[in-house]
Amino acid sequence: MSNQSAVQAHVRTLTGTAGSYSSDWHALFDRFSIAAGDFNGRLLAWINAMLGASYPDLPGAMAAYATALGYDSWSSMGGLYRDALDAGLTVTRADATGTYFDSSGVLRVADADTARFTYENGYRELLVGESRTNLVTRSNEFSNAVWTKTNSTITSGVDDGEGGTSAFTMTATAANGLLQQSPTVTSGVALVTSFYVRRRTGSGTFNLRCGDNVNIPVTLPATGWHRLEVTSTPTTTTGRCGITLATSGDAVDIKYAQLEVGSKASSYIPTTSAAVTRNADRVELLGADFSTLWPVTEGTILADYVIGSDTVSKSILDISDGTSNERVRIVTTSGSAINPIITDGAATVFNQSGGTLTGSTRYKTALAFKLDDSNYAHAGTAGTADTSVTLPTVDRMMIGANLSFVSSTIINGRFRAIPVFPWRLPGAAMAALAAA
Repeated sequence: MSNQSAVQAHVRTLTGTAGSYSSDWHALFDRFSIAAGDFNGRLLAWINAMLGASYPDLPGAMAAYATALGYDSWSSMGGLYRDALDAGLTVTRADATGTYFDSSGVLRVADADTARFTYENGYRELLVGESRTNLVTRSNEFSNAVWTKTNSTITSGVDDGEGGTSAFTMTATAANGLLQQSPTVTSGVALVTSFYVRRRTGSGTFNLRCGDNVNIPVTLPATGWHRLEVTSTPTTTTGRCGITLATSGDAVDIKYAQLEVGSKASSYIPTTSAAVTRNADRVELLGADFSTLWPVTEGTILADYVIGSDTVSKSILDISDGTSNERVRIVTTSGSAINPIITDGAATVFNQSGGTLTGSTRYKTALAFKLDDSNYAHAGTAGTADTSVTLPTVDRMMIGANLSFVSSTIINGRFRAIPVFPWRLPGAAMAALAAA
């Protein structure tokens, strides 16, 4: 990738656009409410907004921006920011059961201790999830006898939308055609059932089963593959994971069944003859990988993430010296509010909160730090600048969990980018970058 292609890639990440070089940039200018005008004039205004400066000419502004990022010139820049996701991640996950979808939409299994970068809507995103177990066996072998078929038939070798034929067609031969598996579960503990489904024929009601022997209607679009899920709490120890087609003659293509404890489906875990557990993703920046990225005296970090269904007391980013005495954190409160915190010498020197988070939603949160000048922005709104902040000494970053890697703090979500700017962004620029 050329330097300017890398710059445009960052523009697209910040805006969510995918147009021409010029149109992507103009979308970024619009996000900053830069007055309409020619490209060069708007670029000058944008750079000044980012640097909190008033350069009179574009060449001088471009040179200043490049210098702030640590480059010799604008044309040599490797992007508009430093991205923690590209800085050399250290991943601990002692199994090879974690999955992701590559840039072609093909399901892949990640090696142990490697980052899982999946693709969502054309964007590469880092998966960070807690340990989960797929309780069904033969999770993509629906012809197997472990799957009960009542008033239904199963056909194998079906186009899976990934360039292969690993999918199956389920056809209802009478009303309420059923495909189901009944693993042992814990009564009273919430479960979530999920399948990837594509409607083939018919338009009757599509149902999933989860936990108890009950049909739960789910909207199935007329075309394309969709991951559908339902949550239920079983009242017995006999669980259910299945599909019911209400109308005789209806048919759907299916793949990748999963039944797991939780309130939201996690990434697919393939199984064969037994249930399979995927370990949690521990993702860190350590040593030189961290020190090369992190600005010591001032900077701004932006998290672009999707948090899971549980938004209570989660840790989005935890930058520390390995103790709770020196930390820069972006977390959520017990009330699901965003909560940036800076701790220096075991004393909390910055602590603001606002904006309640909704599960399974994309957010952007920024935290700017500088001696006696720190602030944050979330979902397009900046906080209040604090002029009495000292800075901690830190040497590592935990992504998507707290520094002790407590399971309950894992966000069970995805990161599209973690931009780091080695200067304290102005509040208005932070708010614009943190806008949805």
